[in-house]
Amino acid sequence: NRGVWFYRSADNGVTWTDFENITPGDPRRELTNGGSDKEYIHVDKHCGSPFLDNIYLTWNEFPSNIMQFAKSTDKGNTWTTTSFISDPLGIGSDIVTDHLGNIYYVYPAFNTQQILLKKSTDSGISFASGTTTIAATQGSFIFPVPSMETRQVFIYTSIDVDLSGGLYNGSLYVAWTDSYSPSSWLSDPNSTHSRIQVAYSRDQGATWDVVTPHLTVDQDTVDRYHPWLAVGQDGTVHVVFYDTRNSINRTGVDLYYCSSSDGGQTFSSPTRLTSVVSPNISDAFEFGDYNGLDHVVRKSSIFTDNRSSFRNVYSTTVIDNGTVNTNPFPHKPSSILGPSMICQGQENIEFQVSATINADSYQWSFSDNEVNITGNGESRVLLSGITTADTLSLVAQNACGNSAPQSKMISIASEATCNITNCVKSSLSINNDTIVLSDVFELIQSIESDGTIQIEDYKVFRAGSTIELTQGFTVQSPSVFIAEISNCAAMLSEEENKK
Repeated sequence: NRGVWFYRSADNGVTWTDFENITPGDPRRELTNGGSDKEYIHVDKHCGSPFLDNIYLTWNEFPSNIMQFAKSTDKGNTWTTTSFISDPLGIGSDIVTDHLGNIYYVYPAFNTQQILLKKSTDSGISFASGTTTIAATQGSFIFPVPSMETRQVFIYTSIDVDLSGGLYNGSLYVAWTDSYSPSSWLSDPNSTHSRIQVAYSRDQGATWDVVTPHLTVDQDTVDRYHPWLAVGQDGTVHVVFYDTRNSINRTGVDLYYCSSSDGGQTFSSPTRLTSVVSPNISDAFEFGDYNGLDHVVRKSSIFTDNRSSFRNVYSTTVIDNGTVNTNPFPHKPSSILGPSMICQGQENIEFQVSATINADSYQWSFSDNEVNITGNGESRVLLSGITTADTLSLVAQNACGNSAPQSKMISIASEATCNITNCVKSSLSINNDTIVLSDVFELIQSIESDGTIQIEDYKVFRAGSTIELTQGFTVQSPSVFIAEISNCAAMLSEEENKK
């Protein structure tokens, strides 16, 4: 009857009767009871999405081929549906959501020979009027090639989105099959040649660029079709497809794989995943209509294979290095920059951290809750009121949660040391090597230079002056460093007036 039915499992797929806890004796939800085809499902899994855990379905009515959409906000128990009666007809759709929860619904419109996009920003309550054209196609619905001359190659779409938080975060990718040949040739399998196309968008589907993820110099001797596309946790774009290069007269197929690490602009040379050519079986099904691919640390593909002279479902798995990170929590912040030793009661001491991957904000804390932190939430803060040695801690945050913590131990300098420390900025350097705060005090007492001001037993140098190191340093002469002065204007003025 071609109905769309939805089942739910509460035990990781062991059984599919969870709805019977709500409706005894009824393990499913029936969205349609007939006249439906090519259904695909997607769950909004990004923790930053305002529509987290919404379920979306897409299919086409049969035989009208009006595109359909359904959504559930209660884990599939109830559904609302939408029919796109004013849009071009199609068959072979797919659907995905980005980190903002925007819905991207793509399908091939066979009557206009276009790959089209419909978009919703409100969880499918409404869709933008009309469609966005991703690309035009040579073929329309299906066309024959020697390895699929009966059922014929099917033009369908496969879409995914980059949720890695990396350079191409938010980019959309769509793959489909098309023909090199003009549409007037598409009735003759020997004259028709198929290829894979991948489109990418950096602006939430407004504009698209199209590339071919394989060689084209052999387009007259090799057919490639029925792709599936998935984006990995690190933003790598993965594509699998049938390829006829190892068969005689383009009559058999292997499954091949390629990937892109630059946002779909270029792809690796395709790699053969199967070890045996799958021959054509000339019947109404041949290789079926589509293949599948998913990626979470391991690339897992599923496809039809006829190597045993009868039709079987095969799979391939390739394990990658890395860890599972379905929701992109922030990375651990890098080392906290700022002084490790301060003076008791010192005001507006600056600490900061470099930009952290996937971080939307930063939460700073000091073990002594009485310490004032100005700018909390930002990557740079000012601390005042530290009276005891303790730990400064930091976590990066986003909607998914917190990173692993970063910390820095802060110690309190002696009173004698602080008489000078309060007047000398700690970021001194010798030959561009930073002097740690604990070294600064000895240096101040051991160097000589013209134009200094004597304060008790110490010499304070003007900001920006070049100071030569003399006795007490095992460095090659003449070595210099720049002493920078902060908060010393009043002290310097007072001492000069005394003179």
